[in-house]
Amino acid sequence: MTTDNVAVVRRFFDEAASKQNLEILDQIFAPEFDNHGFKDSKKGPEGVKDILNEMRNSFPDMNVVVEDCIDAGDCVVTRGYLEGTHQKPYMGIEPRGEHVQIPFIDIWKFRDGKATEYWLQMDMFGLAEQAKTAPIQMAA
Repeated sequence: MTTDNVAVVRRFFDEAASKQNLEILDQIFAPEFDNHGFKDSKKGPEGVKDILNEMRNSFPDMNVVVEDCIDAGDCVVTRGYLEGTHQKPYMGIEPRGEHVQIPFIDIWKFRDGKATEYWLQMDMFGLAEQAKTAPIQMAA
């Protein structure tokens, strides 16, 4: 049942990403899990653990808010934002100790109740603007 996939995604964001309960990652991600959203990440739950630890290092009070969750059969699409205080560099963006929000849209692919693939678009330009490290230039 595909609504189970939605529950798995919500559990990931609520328990693992926001509350840092990394013990559940083996229940959510297949060993061959491929994260297309983060270049050069390890496969499987260990790669996700590394990414969450890196994010938590940069945003110690990180919380993820899911605003929309769309059930698309063997895929789930979510839209939301990560929020937290930017304390350490993240993806080359220097912190200023400001509370930030980083909007995202992602796609999860499932097989047999576990995530097997993931694609992510995060508003890194928006993070740079919030950190005041990049000038905003609008196209004419």
